[in-house]
Amino acid sequence: MAMTADFQVIVNSGIQGIALIEPMNVEALNYMTEEANLHVMDSGYATVKENDVLDFVNSAERAHLCSAAI
Repeated sequence: MAMTADFQVIVNSGIQGIALIEPMNVEALNYMTEEANLHVMDSGYATVKENDVLDFVNSAERAHLCSAAI
């Protein structure tokens, strides 16, 4: 059974020190905006400091959401 990630984390965003996180479903979007208090841009991405990516991923995993780094 194939597993689909709830988030795509783009570490090499082209902006030094910034990663992009893209929610891949409504549950992930709700988690980002309601639990993690991240602002999702019109493009569908939220920005986080590269140093905070691991904290976000760990927190999302505690909420039973998974991430894929690309």
